[in-house]
Order: sequence, then C-alpha cells, then structure tokens
Amino acid sequence: LGLALVIHPPLIFYSCWAIIKHWVDPVIQNKIHFLKHEEELFEFIDPSNLPKRLHGTHPDYKYIPPTTEDNNMLAAFRADKQGRKIVRAAHRKAARHYLNVTLKWAHGDESETLLEERKQATKQLRNTFEEFVPYIHTRTYYHRMGVINEPIFDVAYKKLRHRNEFKIVQF
Repeated sequence: LGLALVIHPPLIFYSCWAIIKHWVDPVIQNKIHFLKHEEELFEFIDPSNLPKRLHGTHPDYKYIPPTTEDNNMLAAFRADKQGRKIVRAAHRKAARHYLNVTLKWAHGDESETLLEERKQATKQLRNTFEEFVPYIHTRTYYHRMGVINEPIFDVAYKKLRHRNEFKIVQF
C-alpha cells in the first residue's frame, strides 16, 4: 500500500477508524488519510496531476465514444473471416521466417547476406503485423483523441471495402 486518501468520508468512518487503526500496523496507519477538504489533496498529490474538478490544473477527462464509422469498420473486419485467415497466415509465416533467420544469426553466422535477410525479415514481419492489426484490435480512445495517428485501420478498411465492392460487381 503506497497511500490511501479518503475524501469527504461520512462521520461514521472516523469512529470506525479510531477502533480499527489499533489493529493495523503503524506503517500502514501512516499511509491512510481521511481528508475533509479537497484542498488537502495538495499535501499528497501535485496539482498538475489532479483534474480541474478536484481543483487541480489537469483537464477533466472527457470520454469520446466510437463513431458510426468506427463501428462499421469493426463490423466489417469481424465479418471478413477469409481476410483474417489470410493475413494471420502471412503474419505467422513472416514470424517463422524472422525467427529462423534470427536463430542463424544468434548462432554466430554474421555474413552480410544473412544480416540483409534479417533486415528484410524484420520489415516483412512489421508489415504483416500492420495488416493483421485491424483484425485483432480496434481504434481506441487515443485514436479518437488524435494522440495516435496511424493510418493502419483506414488503409486496411479501404482495401477491404474495395475488395468487397469488386466481389459485388463481378457476376
């Protein structure tokens, strides 16, 4: 236990704590604090880490729900069982190749061709993982906030839509 801060506890807590604290180790006793006013938080927590609603300077958290586009994207990736199978197999193949090349390298083979092959295997593994990501992850709050700006989901979704439109057009 690092620290326990109880803000605005009911009056009964003080009575209960007066009884219980004698049964608790003194080190633990010193880590539990009951605060009557929010301003007392500043004794324990830097105001820059407290949200504005607790009189700190950090902005209050505001949840941004998934958009309709996010939900459509998720549904499309979940429905694309064949595409998931293909990119998963490609990723596993790339991972096996990378591990085999790395194993040769770890056993002392430091030829230029092996080092170049390892670099290429690394790139291939990264690329196949990026193709696999939309099938195993979704956009998060950080994507919607703009903290994470990666086009992986958009690129894969455009490919999926294009592939599906192509299937529909063909008879």
